[in-house]
Amino acid sequence: MKMWNKIYFNKQSIKKETDTAILINMPSKSDYANYSFWHPAKLVREEGGKGYFLSFSFTDGWTFKLKTKTRELNVNQDVIIKAFESVHEEISSGVKKDR
Repeated sequence: MKMWNKIYFNKQSIKKETDTAILINMPSKSDYANYSFWHPAKLVREEGGKGYFLSFSFTDGWTFKLKTKTRELNVNQDVIIKAFESVHEEISSGVKKDR
């Protein structure tokens, strides 16, 4: 059985939105600062903070396709979890206070 993971992030990290997907920028303080990735819109949720706190969910084994204008690479969930670690911790504590 696959486990679900949830990463908290700030709404300012959204680069573009369509009806079906959201383009999320990687954190500027990560090794992948200039990269972004598309994520299904139905797996992105508002978590509070007057609409600024969001989360995206994914199952174990999910592969993320990171892109810049000239490069593309596939990374696993561990890379994403590590890159969003400080943002996730900061926002998750804010989400708990908000509720």
